[in-house]
Amino acid sequence: MYVKRIKFNKKAAGNQVDWAISLSIFLLMITWFFLMIRPLASSEIRSEQELNELLEVFENEIKYTVDEISIFAKFNKSQDNVPLMIKKPNNWNDYSLGQGIFFEELDDHFIFITDVKSGGNKFKVVQSGDTYLETSEFSKIQYNNNELRIDEQNYIVNYNGSVPDEVFFENNHQVQKISYYINDVPVQYYLPNNLTKKDLVMKNSNSHAVFDMENYAFTENPFIFFRILPQQYLVENYEFKIVFDLDPSYTLYETKNTNLIGNKTISLSSCQTFNDYGVDFRNSLQGITFSSNSNMTFEACPNGGMVELSMSTMLNETLEFGFNSHKGQTNNYTTDYLIQDKIILGTQKEIEGYSRNKIITLDGFTGKGLRNKWNYTSDRNFEIELFDEDQKRLFFASTGEYGNANVFVKQERNYLVNRYGEQKIIFTNIRMW
Repeated sequence: MYVKRIKFNKKAAGNQVDWAISLSIFLLMITWFFLMIRPLASSEIRSEQELNELLEVFENEIKYTVDEISIFAKFNKSQDNVPLMIKKPNNWNDYSLGQGIFFEELDDHFIFITDVKSGGNKFKVVQSGDTYLETSEFSKIQYNNNELRIDEQNYIVNYNGSVPDEVFFENNHQVQKISYYINDVPVQYYLPNNLTKKDLVMKNSNSHAVFDMENYAFTENPFIFFRILPQQYLVENYEFKIVFDLDPSYTLYETKNTNLIGNKTISLSSCQTFNDYGVDFRNSLQGITFSSNSNMTFEACPNGGMVELSMSTMLNETLEFGFNSHKGQTNNYTTDYLIQDKIILGTQKEIEGYSRNKIITLDGFTGKGLRNKWNYTSDRNFEIELFDEDQKRLFFASTGEYGNANVFVKQERNYLVNRYGEQKIIFTNIRMW
Protein backbone atom coordinates (compact mmCIF):
# COMPACT_ATOMS: atom_id res chain seq x y z
CA MET A 1 0.00 0.00 0.00
CA TYR A 2 1.24 3.38 -0.97
CA VAL A 3 0.62 6.22 1.46
CA LYS A 4 1.27 9.83 0.38
CA ARG A 5 2.88 11.89 3.03
CA ILE A 6 1.59 15.42 3.50
CA LYS A 7 3.97 17.98 4.75
CA PHE A 8 2.54 20.01 7.65
CA ASN A 9 3.12 23.81 7.47
CA LYS A 10 3.68 24.93 11.04
CA LYS A 11 3.88 28.63 10.09
CA ALA A 12 0.42 28.68 8.42
CA ALA A 13 -1.19 26.94 11.37
CA GLY A 14 0.27 29.49 13.72
CA ASN A 15 -1.21 32.32 11.67
CA GLN A 16 -4.66 30.77 11.81
CA VAL A 17 -4.48 30.42 15.58
CA ASP A 18 -3.43 34.09 15.91
CA TRP A 19 -6.30 35.19 13.70
CA ALA A 20 -8.84 33.22 15.74
CA ILE A 21 -7.53 34.68 18.99
CA SER A 22 -7.61 38.23 17.58
CA LEU A 23 -11.19 37.78 16.37
CA SER A 24 -12.25 36.47 19.77
CA ILE A 25 -10.66 39.44 21.53
CA PHE A 26 -12.33 41.86 19.10
CA LEU A 27 -15.76 40.29 19.63
CA LEU A 28 -15.26 40.42 23.40
CA MET A 29 -14.35 44.12 23.18
CA ILE A 30 -17.40 44.92 21.00
CA THR A 31 -19.65 43.08 23.45
CA TRP A 32 -18.07 44.89 26.39
CA PHE A 33 -18.50 48.27 24.59
CA PHE A 34 -22.20 47.77 23.99
CA LEU A 35 -22.72 46.52 27.51
CA MET A 36 -21.04 49.65 28.86
CA ILE A 37 -22.60 52.21 26.48
CA ARG A 38 -26.14 50.94 26.89
CA PRO A 39 -26.61 52.24 30.48
CA LEU A 40 -25.09 55.59 29.47
CA ALA A 41 -27.46 55.99 26.52
CA SER A 42 -30.39 54.93 28.66
CA SER A 43 -29.38 57.50 31.28
CA GLU A 44 -29.19 60.30 28.70
CA ILE A 45 -32.57 59.42 27.25
CA ARG A 46 -34.06 59.40 30.73
CA SER A 47 -32.49 62.76 31.53
CA GLU A 48 -33.81 64.30 28.30
CA GLN A 49 -37.31 63.06 29.06
CA GLU A 50 -37.20 64.36 32.61
CA LEU A 51 -35.88 67.75 31.48
CA ASN A 52 -38.80 68.07 29.05
CA GLU A 53 -41.30 66.98 31.68
CA LEU A 54 -39.94 69.48 34.21
CA LEU A 55 -40.00 72.27 31.61
CA GLU A 56 -43.62 71.47 30.77
CA VAL A 57 -44.64 71.57 34.44
CA PHE A 58 -42.83 74.88 34.92
CA GLU A 59 -44.33 76.45 31.78
CA ASN A 60 -47.85 75.41 32.80
CA GLU A 61 -47.38 77.45 35.98
CA ILE A 62 -46.42 80.69 34.19
CA LYS A 63 -48.04 80.29 30.77
CA TYR A 64 -50.13 83.27 29.66
CA THR A 65 -52.32 83.90 26.62
CA VAL A 66 -53.63 87.18 25.25
CA ASP A 67 -56.29 87.28 22.51
CA GLU A 68 -55.80 90.06 19.99
CA ILE A 69 -57.87 91.47 17.13
CA SER A 70 -56.28 94.04 14.83
CA ILE A 71 -58.25 97.10 13.66
CA PHE A 72 -57.35 98.65 10.31
CA ALA A 73 -58.62 102.08 9.31
CA LYS A 74 -57.69 104.41 6.47
CA PHE A 75 -57.94 108.20 6.81
CA ASN A 76 -57.78 110.92 4.21
CA LYS A 77 -55.51 113.13 6.32
CA SER A 78 -53.71 113.37 9.66
CA GLN A 79 -55.81 114.64 12.55
CA ASP A 80 -55.84 114.84 16.32
CA ASN A 81 -58.59 113.59 18.63
CA VAL A 82 -60.57 111.63 16.05
CA PRO A 83 -63.49 109.56 17.46
CA LEU A 84 -63.65 105.92 16.40
CA MET A 85 -66.67 103.70 17.00
CA ILE A 86 -65.94 99.97 16.63
CA LYS A 87 -68.27 97.00 16.97
CA LYS A 88 -67.47 94.99 20.12
CA PRO A 89 -65.90 91.53 19.70
CA ASN A 90 -68.35 88.75 20.50
CA ASN A 91 -68.30 87.41 24.06
CA TRP A 92 -65.54 89.78 25.22
CA ASN A 93 -66.34 91.36 28.57
CA ASP A 94 -63.12 92.89 29.92
CA TYR A 95 -60.78 94.07 27.17
CA SER A 96 -58.41 96.88 26.27
CA LEU A 97 -57.15 98.90 23.32
CA GLY A 98 -53.69 99.21 24.82
CA GLN A 99 -51.99 100.75 27.80
CA GLY A 100 -53.25 104.26 28.53
CA ILE A 101 -55.99 104.20 25.85
CA PHE A 102 -59.35 105.02 27.41
CA PHE A 103 -62.58 103.91 25.76
CA GLU A 104 -66.26 103.61 26.60
CA GLU A 105 -68.85 101.04 25.64
CA LEU A 106 -72.07 102.17 24.06
CA ASP A 107 -74.62 99.55 23.04
CA ASP A 108 -72.73 96.95 20.98
CA HIS A 109 -69.83 99.31 20.16
CA PHE A 110 -66.81 100.73 21.92
CA ILE A 111 -65.68 104.29 21.34
CA PHE A 112 -62.25 105.85 21.74
CA ILE A 113 -60.55 109.07 20.67
CA THR A 114 -57.13 108.98 19.08
CA ASP A 115 -54.73 110.81 16.79
CA VAL A 116 -54.52 109.44 13.26
CA LYS A 117 -52.15 109.81 10.33
CA SER A 118 -52.93 110.13 6.66
CA GLY A 119 -53.24 106.70 5.03
CA GLY A 120 -53.40 103.37 6.85
CA ASN A 121 -53.60 103.16 10.64
CA LYS A 122 -53.56 100.06 12.80
CA PHE A 123 -55.04 99.63 16.26
CA LYS A 124 -55.79 96.55 18.33
CA VAL A 125 -58.15 95.25 20.97
CA VAL A 126 -56.97 92.60 23.44
CA GLN A 127 -58.33 90.43 26.24
CA SER A 128 -56.46 88.20 28.65
CA GLY A 129 -58.72 87.40 31.59
CA ASP A 130 -57.10 90.22 33.59
CA THR A 131 -58.83 93.45 34.57
CA TYR A 132 -58.09 96.61 32.60
CA LEU A 133 -58.52 100.01 34.21
CA GLU A 134 -57.65 102.89 31.88
CA THR A 135 -58.50 106.46 32.84
CA SER A 136 -59.49 109.27 30.49
CA GLU A 137 -57.23 112.21 29.72
CA PHE A 138 -60.06 114.04 27.96
CA SER A 139 -62.54 116.52 29.35
CA LYS A 140 -66.09 115.32 29.87
CA ILE A 141 -69.03 116.27 27.68
CA GLN A 142 -71.18 119.01 29.19
CA TYR A 143 -74.92 118.76 28.57
CA ASN A 144 -77.59 120.74 30.42
CA ASN A 145 -81.06 122.00 29.47
CA ASN A 146 -80.84 120.75 25.88
CA GLU A 147 -77.47 122.45 25.35
CA LEU A 148 -74.27 120.59 24.52
CA ARG A 149 -71.03 122.47 25.19
CA ILE A 150 -67.42 121.63 24.35
CA ASP A 151 -65.64 124.66 25.76
CA GLU A 152 -62.17 123.68 24.52
CA GLN A 153 -63.52 123.87 20.96
CA ASN A 154 -65.81 126.88 21.55
CA TYR A 155 -68.61 124.64 20.31
CA ILE A 156 -72.32 124.64 21.24
CA VAL A 157 -75.21 122.53 19.94
CA ASN A 158 -78.78 123.28 20.95
CA TYR A 159 -81.28 120.42 20.83
CA ASN A 160 -84.97 120.41 20.13
CA GLY A 161 -85.93 117.44 22.25
CA SER A 162 -83.71 114.64 20.99
CA VAL A 163 -82.44 116.14 17.74
CA PRO A 164 -79.87 118.89 17.04
CA ASP A 165 -81.47 122.21 16.08
CA GLU A 166 -78.62 124.76 16.07
CA VAL A 167 -74.83 124.70 15.84
CA PHE A 168 -72.47 127.46 17.07
CA PHE A 169 -68.72 127.43 16.48
CA GLU A 170 -66.16 130.11 17.30
CA ASN A 171 -69.08 132.48 18.03
CA ASN A 172 -70.58 131.91 14.55
CA HIS A 173 -74.13 130.70 14.17
CA GLN A 174 -73.18 128.02 11.65
CA VAL A 175 -76.44 126.06 11.36
CA GLN A 176 -79.98 126.89 12.50
CA LYS A 177 -83.59 125.78 12.09
CA ILE A 178 -82.80 122.14 11.33
CA SER A 179 -85.84 120.24 10.02
CA TYR A 180 -86.26 116.59 9.02
CA TYR A 181 -88.56 115.24 6.28
CA ILE A 182 -89.81 111.93 4.93
CA ASN A 183 -91.14 112.22 1.37
CA ASP A 184 -91.26 116.01 1.92
CA VAL A 185 -93.51 115.59 4.96
CA PRO A 186 -92.05 117.15 8.14
CA VAL A 187 -91.10 114.65 10.83
CA GLN A 188 -92.74 116.06 13.94
CA TYR A 189 -93.62 113.09 16.12
CA TYR A 190 -91.08 110.95 17.89
CA LEU A 191 -91.55 108.20 20.40
CA PRO A 192 -89.83 108.69 23.79
CA ASN A 193 -86.25 109.90 23.56
CA ASN A 194 -83.40 107.87 25.04
CA LEU A 195 -80.40 109.89 26.17
CA THR A 196 -77.10 108.24 27.08
CA LYS A 197 -74.35 110.52 28.31
CA LYS A 198 -70.84 109.30 29.06
CA ASP A 199 -67.44 110.95 29.42
CA LEU A 200 -66.43 110.61 25.76
CA VAL A 201 -69.75 110.39 23.96
CA MET A 202 -73.38 111.42 24.19
CA LYS A 203 -76.09 109.61 22.25
CA ASN A 204 -79.70 110.57 21.59
CA SER A 205 -82.02 108.03 20.03
CA ASN A 206 -85.71 108.02 19.09
CA SER A 207 -88.16 106.24 16.84
CA HIS A 208 -90.42 107.19 13.97
CA ALA A 209 -92.85 105.09 11.94
CA VAL A 210 -90.37 104.95 9.05
CA PHE A 211 -86.98 105.03 10.79
CA ASP A 212 -85.01 105.06 14.02
CA MET A 213 -82.66 108.00 14.49
CA GLU A 214 -79.42 108.11 16.49
CA ASN A 215 -77.22 111.16 16.87
CA TYR A 216 -73.87 111.32 18.64
CA ALA A 217 -71.58 114.01 20.02
CA PHE A 218 -67.98 113.42 21.11
CA THR A 219 -65.76 115.26 23.54
CA GLU A 220 -62.83 117.22 22.10
CA ASN A 221 -64.64 117.33 18.74
CA PRO A 222 -66.88 119.99 17.15
CA PHE A 223 -68.83 117.24 15.46
CA ILE A 224 -72.35 115.74 15.32
CA PHE A 225 -72.84 112.29 13.80
CA PHE A 226 -76.23 110.88 12.67
CA ARG A 227 -77.36 107.34 11.94
CA ILE A 228 -80.77 106.81 10.30
CA LEU A 229 -81.96 103.19 10.40
CA PRO A 230 -85.00 102.27 8.24
CA GLN A 231 -87.62 100.12 9.94
CA GLN A 232 -87.23 96.51 8.83
CA TYR A 233 -90.86 96.12 7.79
CA LEU A 234 -90.71 98.86 5.10
CA VAL A 235 -91.79 97.67 1.63
CA GLU A 236 -91.78 101.01 -0.23
CA ASN A 237 -89.09 103.57 -0.87
CA TYR A 238 -88.82 106.70 1.22
CA GLU A 239 -86.78 109.84 0.72
CA PHE A 240 -85.06 111.28 3.78
CA LYS A 241 -84.21 114.97 3.76
CA ILE A 242 -82.67 117.37 6.25
CA VAL A 243 -83.04 121.13 5.72
CA PHE A 244 -81.40 124.02 7.59
CA ASP A 245 -80.08 127.56 7.23
CA LEU A 246 -76.33 128.15 6.87
CA ASP A 247 -74.25 131.03 8.13
CA PRO A 248 -74.60 133.58 5.27
CA SER A 249 -70.85 134.26 5.33
CA TYR A 250 -70.18 130.73 4.04
CA THR A 251 -70.22 131.68 0.38
CA LEU A 252 -67.45 129.28 -0.70
CA TYR A 253 -67.94 125.57 -1.12
CA GLU A 254 -66.03 122.52 -2.28
CA THR A 255 -67.39 119.05 -2.99
CA LYS A 256 -65.71 115.96 -1.61
CA ASN A 257 -64.92 113.98 -4.76
CA THR A 258 -64.10 116.85 -7.10
CA ASN A 259 -60.58 118.22 -7.34
CA LEU A 260 -61.05 121.97 -7.46
CA ILE A 261 -58.57 124.77 -8.07
CA GLY A 262 -59.75 127.40 -5.62
CA ASN A 263 -63.34 127.39 -4.41
CA LYS A 264 -66.78 127.53 -5.95
CA THR A 265 -69.05 130.37 -4.89
CA ILE A 266 -72.64 129.96 -3.72
CA SER A 267 -75.11 132.02 -5.70
CA LEU A 268 -77.33 134.24 -3.56
CA SER A 269 -79.80 134.76 -6.42
CA SER A 270 -80.68 131.21 -7.49
CA CYS A 271 -80.55 127.59 -6.28
CA GLN A 272 -77.58 125.35 -6.96
CA THR A 273 -77.90 121.56 -6.96
CA PHE A 274 -75.23 118.86 -7.04
CA ASN A 275 -74.75 115.24 -5.98
CA ASP A 276 -71.86 114.00 -3.92
CA TYR A 277 -70.87 112.16 -0.76
CA GLY A 278 -69.78 115.36 0.94
CA VAL A 279 -69.47 119.12 0.68
CA ASP A 280 -67.66 121.80 2.66
CA PHE A 281 -68.98 125.35 3.15
CA ARG A 282 -66.70 128.06 4.49
CA ASN A 283 -65.51 131.61 4.62
CA SER A 284 -61.89 132.73 4.93
CA LEU A 285 -61.68 131.82 8.64
CA GLN A 286 -63.81 128.72 9.29
CA GLY A 287 -66.39 126.38 7.88
CA ILE A 288 -68.50 123.28 8.28
CA THR A 289 -68.25 119.97 6.43
CA PHE A 290 -71.20 117.69 5.64
CA SER A 291 -70.36 114.12 4.63
CA SER A 292 -72.23 110.85 4.29
CA ASN A 293 -72.01 107.19 3.36
CA SER A 294 -74.63 107.85 0.67
CA ASN A 295 -74.45 109.88 -2.52
CA MET A 296 -76.74 112.72 -1.47
CA THR A 297 -78.44 115.51 -3.38
CA PHE A 298 -77.37 118.90 -2.04
CA GLU A 299 -79.39 121.99 -2.88
CA ALA A 300 -78.32 125.48 -1.76
CA CYS A 301 -80.88 128.25 -2.19
CA PRO A 302 -81.06 131.91 -1.09
CA ASN A 303 -83.51 132.40 1.77
CA GLY A 304 -83.99 135.95 3.03
CA GLY A 305 -80.30 136.76 3.30
CA MET A 306 -79.49 133.24 4.49
CA VAL A 307 -78.50 130.14 2.53
CA GLU A 308 -80.91 127.26 2.91
CA LEU A 309 -79.23 123.89 2.42
CA SER A 310 -81.04 120.61 1.93
CA MET A 311 -79.48 117.13 1.91
CA SER A 312 -81.60 114.26 0.62
CA THR A 313 -81.27 110.61 -0.38
CA MET A 314 -83.40 107.48 -0.69
CA LEU A 315 -83.62 105.58 2.58
CA ASN A 316 -82.83 102.10 1.26
CA GLU A 317 -80.32 101.17 3.95
CA THR A 318 -78.71 102.63 7.04
CA LEU A 319 -77.79 106.25 6.37
CA GLU A 320 -74.82 107.80 8.16
CA PHE A 321 -73.86 111.47 7.92
CA GLY A 322 -72.28 114.17 10.01
CA PHE A 323 -71.64 117.89 10.55
CA ASN A 324 -68.06 118.81 11.35
CA SER A 325 -67.11 122.37 12.25
CA HIS A 326 -63.53 123.45 11.54
CA LYS A 327 -61.17 126.40 11.49
CA GLY A 328 -59.48 127.61 8.34
CA GLN A 329 -60.23 126.64 4.76
CA THR A 330 -59.46 122.93 5.06
CA ASN A 331 -62.39 120.53 4.65
CA ASN A 332 -62.84 117.88 7.29
CA TYR A 333 -64.69 114.71 6.27
CA THR A 334 -64.55 113.16 9.72
CA THR A 335 -67.74 111.20 9.13
CA ASP A 336 -65.65 108.80 7.06
CA TYR A 337 -63.94 107.71 10.25
CA LEU A 338 -67.21 106.57 11.80
CA ILE A 339 -68.81 104.86 8.82
CA GLN A 340 -68.39 101.19 9.60
CA ASP A 341 -67.30 99.97 6.17
CA LYS A 342 -64.25 102.23 6.49
CA ILE A 343 -63.00 100.10 9.39
CA ILE A 344 -61.77 96.51 8.96
CA LEU A 345 -61.39 94.06 11.84
CA GLY A 346 -58.74 91.36 11.48
CA THR A 347 -59.10 87.77 12.64
CA GLN A 348 -58.56 86.88 16.27
CA LYS A 349 -55.13 85.49 17.14
CA GLU A 350 -53.48 84.21 20.31
CA ILE A 351 -50.28 85.70 21.70
CA GLU A 352 -48.58 83.25 24.04
CA GLY A 353 -45.72 83.61 26.49
CA TYR A 354 -44.90 83.88 30.19
CA SER A 355 -46.71 86.07 32.71
CA ARG A 356 -44.54 88.31 34.90
CA ASN A 357 -47.18 88.23 37.65
CA LYS A 358 -47.21 84.43 37.64
CA ILE A 359 -43.41 84.39 37.74
CA ILE A 360 -43.45 86.71 40.75
CA THR A 361 -45.93 84.40 42.50
CA LEU A 362 -43.76 81.36 41.77
CA ASP A 363 -40.65 83.21 42.94
CA GLY A 364 -41.88 82.84 46.50
CA PHE A 365 -41.11 79.10 46.44
CA THR A 366 -37.74 77.45 47.04
CA GLY A 367 -36.59 74.59 44.83
CA LYS A 368 -37.73 72.09 47.43
CA GLY A 369 -41.02 73.97 47.75
CA LEU A 370 -41.57 73.62 44.03
CA ARG A 371 -40.74 69.91 44.23
CA ASN A 372 -43.53 69.51 46.77
CA LYS A 373 -45.93 71.82 44.92
CA TRP A 374 -45.52 69.89 41.69
CA ASN A 375 -45.39 66.49 43.48
CA TYR A 376 -42.13 65.92 41.64
CA THR A 377 -41.13 62.38 42.66
CA SER A 378 -37.93 62.01 40.61
CA ASP A 379 -34.71 61.41 42.54
CA ARG A 380 -33.02 64.04 40.38
CA ASN A 381 -32.14 67.52 41.61
CA PHE A 382 -32.90 70.51 39.41
CA GLU A 383 -32.26 74.21 38.98
CA ILE A 384 -34.48 76.63 37.02
CA GLU A 385 -33.49 80.11 35.92
CA LEU A 386 -35.16 82.83 33.82
CA PHE A 387 -33.29 85.84 32.45
CA ASP A 388 -33.90 88.51 29.82
CA GLU A 389 -31.81 89.71 26.88
CA ASP A 390 -29.77 91.95 29.20
CA GLN A 391 -28.89 88.90 31.32
CA LYS A 392 -31.03 90.22 34.14
CA ARG A 393 -32.24 87.31 36.25
CA LEU A 394 -36.01 87.21 36.65
CA PHE A 395 -36.42 83.88 38.45
CA PHE A 396 -34.23 81.29 40.18
CA ALA A 397 -34.98 78.11 42.13
CA SER A 398 -32.69 75.19 43.01
CA THR A 399 -33.02 72.00 45.01
CA GLY A 400 -29.30 71.97 45.90
CA GLU A 401 -25.69 72.23 44.70
CA TYR A 402 -24.61 70.08 41.77
CA GLY A 403 -20.86 70.19 42.55
CA ASN A 404 -19.00 67.76 40.29
CA ALA A 405 -22.12 65.85 39.25
CA ASN A 406 -22.91 65.07 35.66
CA VAL A 407 -25.34 67.94 34.79
CA PHE A 408 -27.83 67.86 31.95
CA VAL A 409 -28.87 71.30 30.65
CA LYS A 410 -31.74 72.59 28.49
CA GLN A 411 -32.17 76.20 27.31
CA GLU A 412 -35.19 77.65 25.52
CA ARG A 413 -36.08 81.06 24.09
CA ASN A 414 -39.56 82.37 24.82
CA TYR A 415 -41.44 85.61 25.43
CA LEU A 416 -42.59 87.57 28.42
CA VAL A 417 -46.10 88.81 27.57
CA ASN A 418 -48.03 91.53 29.38
CA ARG A 419 -51.81 91.87 29.41
CA TYR A 420 -51.71 94.19 26.39
CA GLY A 421 -50.04 91.52 24.24
CA GLU A 422 -46.64 93.24 24.24
CA GLN A 423 -43.78 90.73 24.08
CA LYS A 424 -40.22 90.74 25.38
CA ILE A 425 -37.64 88.01 24.71
CA ILE A 426 -36.81 85.79 27.69
CA PHE A 427 -34.61 82.69 28.17
CA THR A 428 -35.22 79.61 30.31
CA ASN A 429 -32.35 77.49 31.67
CA ILE A 430 -33.07 74.13 33.32
CA ARG A 431 -30.32 72.00 34.85
CA MET A 432 -30.74 68.50 36.18
CA TRP A 433 -28.37 66.11 37.93
